[in-house]
Amino acid sequence: MTGNFTHIPVLASETVSLLAVRDGIFYDGTAGMGGHSQLMLESRPGISIIATDIDPEMAEKAKQALNRFPGRAKVFCGSYAEAKKFLDECSIKSLAGALLDLGVSSLHYDKASRGFAFKNDGPLDMRLNPAFRLTAEELVNDWPINQLEAILRSCGEHNSRRITHAIEKARTSQRISSTSQLADIICSVIPSRPGHVHPATKTFMALRIAVNREFENIRNGVRGIAALIEKGGRFAIITFHSAEDRLVKKLFNDLLSEGEWKKITGKAVKPSEEEIAANPRSRSAQLRVIEKI
Repeated sequence: MTGNFTHIPVLASETVSLLAVRDGIFYDGTAGMGGHSQLMLESRPGISIIATDIDPEMAEKAKQALNRFPGRAKVFCGSYAEAKKFLDECSIKSLAGALLDLGVSSLHYDKASRGFAFKNDGPLDMRLNPAFRLTAEELVNDWPINQLEAILRSCGEHNSRRITHAIEKARTSQRISSTSQLADIICSVIPSRPGHVHPATKTFMALRIAVNREFENIRNGVRGIAALIEKGGRFAIITFHSAEDRLVKKLFNDLLSEGEWKKITGKAVKPSEEEIAANPRSRSAQLRVIEKI
C-alpha cells in the first residue's frame, strides 16, 4: 500500500523466474511503485537495479519502495527510451537483464486528477509526465479530425469515424475539457452494452498512447536497451493490449532474426485464473522474454 493506492505487479512470479536467472545489474524501465524491482532484489542477493519511470510521482514512489535495499537500487525520473543516458550516469556499460512493464499503473486509472479514466470525472489530461506539452484536451479539440481518426484506428477502434465525427460536432459548440464529457460524446454514438467493454475504452487508450508517444518510445527503447544487455542476459516485456503486443512481438522478432537472440517464451505467458480473480486488471497482460546468445 502506497498512500491511498494499491498496486499489484502483474505476472510477478513468472517475470522474476524467467528474468532474474543470474546475478548482476538489471534495468527496470517502468519502475511504477517498484513492485517488480522489489521482487527481483528479494530473489537474489547478487542482483542490483537501475530503475526509471517517466512519471515523477511514480519515480518517487519507487524510490521510497526500494529504500530498503541500500546500495542495490537507484531510481531516476525519465523514459526508458533514454536508458543509456541513465546507465552512463552510473558508469554501467552492460546489463544482466531488463524489464519493461508497459501501459499505465492502477494509480493513473484511479486518480481522477490525472485524466486517464472515464469512470471518475477529471480533466482531459493523460500526461504521464506533467512537464509534457501535449494534453489529451489539446489533441481532442485542436488536432485535424482525420489525424484524430487515424490515432483511434491505430489502436483497433472500429468505430473511429463515428466517434471522431461526434467529437468534431461537439467541439464546434463547446470545448471538450473533461473525461466525462468525452465519454458521454462517445456513448451518444456507440451505446453501452451490458457484458461488453465500455465504448470509450479504446478511444481513451489511443489518446493516452498518442499524448505520451508510447509507440515511439517502445521502438526506440527496445532497440537501445537490447544493445546494452550482455550475452546470457534476458529482456522481458509485459504488454496490455493487442496493438502494443503486436509491436513488441515484431521488435523481438527483428532481434531474433539477426541471430544474436533466442526465445525464452514461445507463446506469450498470460496470467493464471487465480491472478485474474485477484487482480482483474491483469486479464490482458502478456509476458514475452528473449535471451542474448
